[in-house]
Amino acid sequence: MKKGAPRSLRAKLWAQVLGAEVGSTEEKYYKNLKSLVLQYDLMVDKLIIKDVQLTASNDHQYFVFEDVLYQVMLCFTR
Repeated sequence: MKKGAPRSLRAKLWAQVLGAEVGSTEEKYYKNLKSLVLQYDLMVDKLIIKDVQLTASNDHQYFVFEDVLYQVMLCFTR
């Protein structure tokens, strides 16, 4: 796997590697967190965005999904 796992299989692969089960309860919880991100701006949001930008600027090839990283990190600050 020179280029990694196919994008369509990554979520399932990570869940299996981490021994995590993602059911409907977890999906609902994550969707709720995403809605909270849209409803509320926190001071820490700007720090997270700046941190991701600084990290991503070091390696453009590795951080092609920086928007996804923002979304996940912002969700788990709620």
